[in-house]
Formats: sequence, structure tokens, C-alpha cells
Amino acid sequence: MDTEQLWSFVVALFIGALIGTERTFRHRDHPGDFAGLRTFILLAQAGAITAWIAQQWDAVSVFVAGMVCTTAILSTAYFVRARREGDSPGYTTEVAGAIVFLLGGASALGYAPFAVAMAIVTSGVLAMKDQLHASVQKLTSEELLAALRLLFASFVVLPVLPHRPVDPWGALDPYELWLLVILISGLSMAGYIAVRWTGSRRGTVLTGALGGLVSSTAATISLARRSREAPGSGAVLCAGIAASWAVMFARVGVEVAIVSPSLLPRLAPALVGLALALALCALALARSADADGMQDDALDKLRNPFQMRVAIQFAVLFAIVLLATKLVSTWLPEQGIYAVAVLSGTVEVDAITLSVARMASRSELAASIACEAIVLAAVTNSVMKWVYAMVLGDAALRRRLLLPGGIVVVGGAIALLS
Repeated sequence: MDTEQLWSFVVALFIGALIGTERTFRHRDHPGDFAGLRTFILLAQAGAITAWIAQQWDAVSVFVAGMVCTTAILSTAYFVRARREGDSPGYTTEVAGAIVFLLGGASALGYAPFAVAMAIVTSGVLAMKDQLHASVQKLTSEELLAALRLLFASFVVLPVLPHRPVDPWGALDPYELWLLVILISGLSMAGYIAVRWTGSRRGTVLTGALGGLVSSTAATISLARRSREAPGSGAVLCAGIAASWAVMFARVGVEVAIVSPSLLPRLAPALVGLALALALCALALARSADADGMQDDALDKLRNPFQMRVAIQFAVLFAIVLLATKLVSTWLPEQGIYAVAVLSGTVEVDAITLSVARMASRSELAASIACEAIVLAAVTNSVMKWVYAMVLGDAALRRRLLLPGGIVVVGGAIALLS
């Protein structure tokens, strides 16, 4: 037995001690429960020894027999405990014991890094029992179905789509089109979950920022309407609106980084500058607000962002923008792209951002034009949200909106002219 093999047994011992420590801590109020620190160390060592013998004898049946014996011991312990307690106890500890046996065997077979990583993940899952259960309790049936739809769209629909252009102009690739829809839906889903889990207790600024991941337009409209229902809250509501705009510019940067990383150095000064300026504006407005921040639940009305109908509608919209951008870039290389960017930005910014970035990554559009079109669309979109807020908000909110609106206009002009 060489040094490397001895080290694999030490790793197996560590794996058993790690998970066994967590189980011992969890069962500290029930000292009679099955399997603590010593038992888990022994289970890991049993897995390592049987795997090593199986490797030396070239007989996998040895390891299989060891696993069968371990499962029998764990099952017996479970039934004894169930009879003693008179009900049906959980079997998490027994399952963890079987996993420790397998990880000990994996370590002995030369997969020590993988075994350690899985042991850490297993310990984390075991230790986060209360948090995981609480998270599941917060889910609604609609949210669960939305998550399943997103998984269906990602792992069932996407693989069967053709990965080639299907139009005469070579603009529409169904696989890439749906992949970008999943990207936007995933970002929106992350923001939606964050909004639902944090709620308004974190303050309107954080709620607005998280709402910006779902839809900065929806966040703006919700907060602006709230100003008429809660007089005197203009400063903190304006802070939430500015935060949602800041997140929108950051989101555009993430989309560009994924689709066309080469554009990011050109776009970073404008996007980072606008996002940072709006974030500082939001903090300044929040500090000027009264007391400890209004408990705002306006964004609680946000719909779950992933619905198949909405995803298909976005795919159609994105396809139209992508096709229009392709045709215009062929016939009117510059002015036409800018017109498409402005028109698209009045509705939403994601479709034009992704389509222009995609074309730039394929060298179908000059990087400078693509960057200017993305900034133009993002600024146009922000100006439209500013108009919505000015129309829907009360007088106090409108006065404070002059600052973030001015930042967008001036910052966008500087970015486009520089």
C-alpha cells in the first residue's frame, strides 16, 4: 500500500468525521439515537476498506457485498428505532450512513476530491434542515409549477430544437432563440424568488432592486402608484425606483457578458457608471426618507415571471427584433439599427440587447454600433419608465424623480457621445 492509498483512507476518515459531527450535533438532545460521530467514521472506513479489497482482488462483488451488509445494518437500526418510538421516524441518518459508506469507497478508488466535495455538500444539506423546510413552506403551487415549467423548457424543449438558422436570412436559430428566452426567464425567476423570500421587511430600496431583476418597468409602476396611497413616502419610493433602474443596467451587463463577452469592455464604463450613479442616488434618497424606511408591499403583486405563454410571447418578440435587426443591418447598417433600438427600448430592453450582442459575437455587426444600440435602448427604456412614474406618481414623487431621471439622460448622452 503506497502513500497515496494511505492518504485516501485518511480522507475517508475525514468524510466520516465531518458528516458524523453534524449528525451528533443534530442528535445532541436525543443521546440514544442511532449513529453518531464514531459510527459514521467506521462506516466511511468500511467503505474504503471494501473498495480497496475489491480493487486488489479485481472483484467488485466485495464492495457490493459490503454495501448490502451496510444497508441491512442501517435498515435494522431504523426498524428497531421505529418500534421503540412507536411511530415512523425520519430515516435521514440511515440514508446519510449509506452515503458515507459510498463516499469512503470513492475515496479509496482514487476519487478523493470528488468524495470530499460531496461530503461537504451532504453536510450542508443535513445542517440546513430547518432552512430548507422553511423555504419549501414559502413556496406556492404556482411557484412550484413555474419552476417545473422552467426546467421543462431547459431540459426537455431546448435539446430537441434545431441548432441552425431556419429562415432565408440566417437570423433565426430556434435553439439559440429559446436558450436566450431561458436566460431571461432564469434571471427573472431569481429576482422573483428573492422578492418573495425577503419581502418588504428589507425596505423599499432592496425590494425595488430585487424587483428590477423581475421587471424594472413593473417595479417602477408599482412603486409610483404606491405614492398616491401613502402620502409623504416620495423619497423612499423614489429610492426604490432608482434602485430598480440600477439593477436593470447591471442586468444588461450580465446578458452581454454571457452572449458576447468581447463587448463588455466597451460597454462597462457606460453600464457601470449609470448603475453606480443610480445606486448612489437610491441610497441618498433612502437616507433622506423619514425614520426606518416604509414597509412597502407594492411588489408583492408581481406575477411569477415564468409562464409558458409569456415565454412564447417573449420568444416571438425576440424573433421579430432579431429579424428586424438583421434586415436593417443589411440594408441600413447604422441609422436603421439605432431606430430599432429606440423602438424596442420603449417596450423592453432585453430583446434588443440579446439580438444585437448575438450579431456582434458573430461579426455580423460592428462592435461600436452594437454598443451604441444597447446603450440607446437601455436609456430609452429608462426614460419611458421615468415618464410612467411621472404620470402615475404624486407631486412629491415627481419632484424627487428629477434626480434619477436627470442621471439617466445626462449619463446616457455622455455615453453615446463619448
